[in-house]
Amino acid sequence: MAIGAGESKENLMAGDNDTMTGYHTIEEFSKGLNATFTVEGYKEPVTMELIEVTDTTEKYGPNAPLKKTPYSLIFRAPKGTENPQGSYYVTHAESVGKVALFMVPIGPEWKEKPEDSPMLYQVVIN
Repeated sequence: MAIGAGESKENLMAGDNDTMTGYHTIEEFSKGLNATFTVEGYKEPVTMELIEVTDTTEKYGPNAPLKKTPYSLIFRAPKGTENPQGSYYVTHAESVGKVALFMVPIGPEWKEKPEDSPMLYQVVIN
C-alpha cells in the first residue's frame, strides 16, 4: 500500500477534516482539469497533471439507481514515475483541497521513444 511515512492504512482511509472532506463531485475535479496536482504517499511527492475528467454514468445503464455521478480521472505523471497502485494524498487547493484517492497506473502515454513516455494513472469514483 502506498502511504506516507508514519501513516497507517487505517489513518489514511479514516481521513480527517484536514485531508479528506468526503465525496468530491465531477464538477469539483473539473475545476482542476489541465492543472498540476501534488501526489504524496510513495517515496517523494510527485506532481501530476489532471488531463481527463469523464462522466461514466452511461456505463451503468439507463435504469441504474445512482445517487451520485460516477466518474473517472486520468493523471499524467512525469516520465520515470513508477508509483504502484495504491492510496495517495492528492492536493489541488483551487478544486478539491487534499484528498485520499486510490490510483492505478494504466500504462504510458506513448511518445516517439518509450523512454520519453510519461505514465498515466486512473482514479475511478463510483
